[in-house]
Amino acid sequence: MRPLLTVFVDGLRPESIEQMPFVSGFRNTKRIRTDFGYSVACNCSMYTGVHPNRHLKWFIWQVGSNPMYPYTRYYSWLPGSDLMLTAYATYRIARTFSRKNTSFYGIKYITGSSFRNWHHFEMSEDRFWSEPGFSPEYPTVFDILRANSIDFCTGGFRHFGGIGSIEQIRNSPFDASAPWNYLFIGDIDGLSHNHGPDSIIVREKLLQLDSILEKRFRQYQQEQQDPAFMLFSDHGMTAVNKTFDIRKHFRKHGLNLSKYIHMIDNNFARFWPRSGVESSEIKKVLSTIEPGYVITGEMARKYHINMPDNRYGDIIFYIDLPYAFGRAWYPMGLSSRTKPFHHGYNPDHECMDGVLVSSEPLKSDPEKPNMCDITPSILKMLDIQIPQSMDGQPLWRL
Repeated sequence: MRPLLTVFVDGLRPESIEQMPFVSGFRNTKRIRTDFGYSVACNCSMYTGVHPNRHLKWFIWQVGSNPMYPYTRYYSWLPGSDLMLTAYATYRIARTFSRKNTSFYGIKYITGSSFRNWHHFEMSEDRFWSEPGFSPEYPTVFDILRANSIDFCTGGFRHFGGIGSIEQIRNSPFDASAPWNYLFIGDIDGLSHNHGPDSIIVREKLLQLDSILEKRFRQYQQEQQDPAFMLFSDHGMTAVNKTFDIRKHFRKHGLNLSKYIHMIDNNFARFWPRSGVESSEIKKVLSTIEPGYVITGEMARKYHINMPDNRYGDIIFYIDLPYAFGRAWYPMGLSSRTKPFHHGYNPDHECMDGVLVSSEPLKSDPEKPNMCDITPSILKMLDIQIPQSMDGQPLWRL
């Protein structure tokens, strides 16, 4: 068993490690291929070692039998019920009295669909990543370590002051006697969304983080014999300078988007037509949107997002760079400005790559590791048997 310090930095692009003197001192570096989707998919892939079409967590919202706001079916059709005030009040009541949701996202307001559709949607996650049973069919790295009685320590997982803030990491517990220490840093993603990955504020945060990581690793080296270091991210970040108003586009074709069960994410528009007529209407409108395309079965299989059912949509439209969909519905009339920098685009765009940095030599193949290679790599370093069910492979050249 080799002690391992693992660091996850949400939204860190490969080029940005040049701003981190300690981290960039490790010469074993690779670009890492993100999942086609957002952090929901990436997080579950990296913690379970399987692709999204198996762990089944692709977006925050899905259609299901256990909706977050089931009671809205009784009044969402009333005149004026689609007003933002009604929707926001419903959300606040749910936050206060609804069932417990301990996931990273908690109970969320639905910005991607009309209020009249809220009763169709449930959240794909109901508990935190490190909680037992987070992924019912595939154990997470945390489940596996517990099952093997391996001590570990996590930093950045506590729900105060923002999960994964650099200040939280600075003050979080660190168990230098544990075989595995894991640090979760979420600050860089949020700052990069709003200011850009090359902004002064992001550069300053990266320098602060680099200093903390060097201190932690030196502490680990004093307590452990020859510990290893691994840092990785889930995706990069790119500028988005064009917004496409899909509600306006449907109106242009004489149709009301609210009529259809739909969910609009940053660059995905997902639909659940209730009839052949609705399906034809939706497809006709989507065929006039450029650049973008409906995700076909062949494409879904290529990117491991072919789901066993329609929980994430019967028709899924993807709009490509440099476009994003503006927020379709937003609480209390607050700003619906699309963030100037984003991710979630096709993984074939190199700007979507994450980064992997290691103190240990890495295999030359694959050229770009996947998110699901992270957990097998951690288990390999800790001498724990890797479940045969995993899609990923350990990346060390050991």
